[in-house]
Amino acid sequence: MSIAFSQSYSDISRATGLAPSYVSARVKKLAKRARLRYLVDYRAIGLSPLYLLLKFDQRVYELLASTQLPFIRSAVKIWDREGVKLLIEAAPPVGLERRFAQIFPSPPVNAWVKEWEAKFQPSTSSLLDFSEGALSTSWSTLPQLVSELKRTGIDVQLKPTLDVDKVDLMILRMKEEFCFTSLSEIGRSYGLSQQLASYHYRLHLRRVWIGNCIEHKHLENAVLYRVEASEPIVSHLLLKSLSEVPSIVDSFIPQGEDEVIYLIVDEPLKRLFAVHKALLHVEGVKKAELLAYIDADGFIYHGLTAHLGLGKMGWMFEELEEELSKL
Repeated sequence: MSIAFSQSYSDISRATGLAPSYVSARVKKLAKRARLRYLVDYRAIGLSPLYLLLKFDQRVYELLASTQLPFIRSAVKIWDREGVKLLIEAAPPVGLERRFAQIFPSPPVNAWVKEWEAKFQPSTSSLLDFSEGALSTSWSTLPQLVSELKRTGIDVQLKPTLDVDKVDLMILRMKEEFCFTSLSEIGRSYGLSQQLASYHYRLHLRRVWIGNCIEHKHLENAVLYRVEASEPIVSHLLLKSLSEVPSIVDSFIPQGEDEVIYLIVDEPLKRLFAVHKALLHVEGVKKAELLAYIDADGFIYHGLTAHLGLGKMGWMFEELEEELSKL
């Protein structure tokens, strides 16, 4: 639980009363099974997190599997009632989302720009169940948790808008891979002095830090869900609650759809009934539907690659367009 809002091993040590060396060893052990990711407000640094749904194109899929392209974080095959499609997670520049979507050879089936998002950040929530050395979700308590949040309310904190350069984005890239990567290690990787890496970190990235999240390194039984609420407050409260669910791969409210949540959840198939039942029992939820199954074996991850699209004159799509034009 201390990982979620700590920026160093020392922070965790102070919060838990454990020795820093012990903390370091335990966190690194956990990082072998899960991705401990530094989470920032993307819009505050000029990026727009989104999911792009395309008709499946084997050539595009193979290119994404073999090449790191600007602004693309991950890609995965999904299966819905119409067949196979390609779901791309990306973070193009703010305001250029439509242009980014039109670059690909096949026209987008859908594009969901994230207005709000929630990743797994463990807390003392009643949703968490710890037994036999593993975390699981007590889905039956979800409706009650949402009701409690409705009484207490939620705080919305807006982060400052900052200009970032390529050094900032490269530091963020390594922090996203493992949030406790030291600035000295980052400096060595990119040929920077620790002083310069520390300067960039303090100037920009620490100011837009939201916290750390725990992501799945390997998907097993992930599915894509769509939940429709009766009013925006319900969707926002539900999204907040989902940040405490360990099986949540991602969840977000898209721009222009304040009453809708999309979530990717990785639960054993026999548990999907419990997920569906819990979502429908949340007061104010009108509809919950399973949209697609995600191909766990077809998951491609590159991390944040926005630095590949930042040139001296600003954001560029040339490298992405050039690679796609070869198909």
